[in-house]
Amino acid sequence: MRVLFPFQGNTIGGSKLSGLLLAEGLNQLGVQTIIAIHQKGILCDEVERRGLNWTMAPPLASGRLSYKRPGEYVRNAFRIWRLVRFLKNCNIDIVHANDPGMDDGWGLPAKLSGAKFVWHQRQFFKEHKFERILRWADAQLTISELCRSSCPPAVASKVEVLDNPFNVAVDEINREISRKALCAELGISNDTAIIGFVSNFYERKRPLFFLDIAAQLCEHLNQPVCFPMFGATHPSGGRVEERIKKLGLENRCRIMGARFPIEPHIAGLDVLVAPAVQEPFGRTLVESMLVGTPVVAADDGGHVEIIDNRDTGILAHPDDAMVFADSVAWLIKNPEDAKRMADRAKENALQRFSVRRHAAQVKKIYDRLMR
Repeated sequence: MRVLFPFQGNTIGGSKLSGLLLAEGLNQLGVQTIIAIHQKGILCDEVERRGLNWTMAPPLASGRLSYKRPGEYVRNAFRIWRLVRFLKNCNIDIVHANDPGMDDGWGLPAKLSGAKFVWHQRQFFKEHKFERILRWADAQLTISELCRSSCPPAVASKVEVLDNPFNVAVDEINREISRKALCAELGISNDTAIIGFVSNFYERKRPLFFLDIAAQLCEHLNQPVCFPMFGATHPSGGRVEERIKKLGLENRCRIMGARFPIEPHIAGLDVLVAPAVQEPFGRTLVESMLVGTPVVAADDGGHVEIIDNRDTGILAHPDDAMVFADSVAWLIKNPEDAKRMADRAKENALQRFSVRRHAAQVKKIYDRLMR
């Protein structure tokens, strides 16, 4: 069985990492996976670091083919033909689209080549795609009940929910060593509370709201505190440095940039704050749970399917910085309770989110399609 995972290639995010982890897990189960990348970029380095089999795919602008008007089928004919020929030359049995946009670009070529097409939506479903889901996809997968609920009943009934995969081996990371390393990088003393934000600076991830929480925490905690922010900057996140200056956080907030792998840095935090809303899932929460870092997250979106409030983490009102700050301060001031919560979260994550479990579930779907 040969399965193709197509990616645009110029960015890395949760959808891409989940797809790569799935490919690794399937390889261990005897499925031959091939990563197809349209554009050389940062993802190529990550694929090579993981030792995955990959190839350059034919160019495809933005990873998408537009089908809004009948005439666009004709204009796209050459691109479609190149993708069909590519699939046949590679002897592909299944095209598994994990990357947003790859569903639009690869669904029709997969069907024309005789390959099965698996549509794995790791974001909310968009209305203009419903017809093509039913027309092209041999299997439709998504990552949360919330994502499935974004479909009308006729489509939702055909969608299967599978938890995202994670590298559970990160549970072996030593938090004490990670914390010392982070303290050294930040130039802070060991008694400083380290409260972090981990996400690309998109508006929906709410880096500015995190800074509002940080300002509240400076008043709540009677000890030194530092707020590292990990993630790639982005114009839609906007005005982060401006807000830091406005709130007087220049000496406490540090912009750290994107880091791969991120888990050793999350392990160095005392608390992870995840203020994002409308999250289809919430990958950072699980990464924190696996390394034993307590989490305070917005009570919104896919977060509620990951965290059992006050048992495996804390869910806070999405728009109340004071409630977030109170929750974080409670974890800092009650380290034994925080550790017990983190230990329960880690045990839950290890059982639920392993790559092997996820890959085995997907392979069953492949086997069903190939009968």
